[in-house]
Amino acid sequence: MNACQHCARPGSRRGLTLIELLAALTILSVFTAAATAWMTTSARAQAAIEQTLSARVTAQRIADLIRDDLLSSIPATVSPDLASGRLAIITADILTQDSPGWRRVRWFLDPNTNELIRTTQPTDSARPSRRIIAWGVSRFSLERVARANTAATNSNWTGLRISITVENASASVFWERPQ
Repeated sequence: MNACQHCARPGSRRGLTLIELLAALTILSVFTAAATAWMTTSARAQAAIEQTLSARVTAQRIADLIRDDLLSSIPATVSPDLASGRLAIITADILTQDSPGWRRVRWFLDPNTNELIRTTQPTDSARPSRRIIAWGVSRFSLERVARANTAATNSNWTGLRISITVENASASVFWERPQ
């Protein structure tokens, strides 16, 4: 082997130069930073979606509970107090095996804690039970609805619209009073 032939092949040694290695590390770090930013944004978006969905589910469950109370009520006992935002009902509690009978049910929003509260009291008992239905309720409003071209007064209202807002998610219940 001639010494001149060996000098003629400069690429005969295998390996990377320092500049090639730095360029590869720079490209890798750019891709890593982009992937990290994308994953962080995705995680935040998922958390926001889950919070909104949870609030919507909570609002709808509250609406379903109120609807159940209204459907099992004695229509003449449904008493919405528009000024205080309280709803009082006497319901037929025939599905409860331990104490079937009539119950006074009251729904109201505690404005200090934003807790929606439902109290139940058997008609033959003096002590009501109190249950917090949901936290973070920003609105619980009652509206009497009358037939077209009439104002809803204490005596002529034909329906009741109840609106619930939990963390910017709303649900409503409409109940038509039997005539």
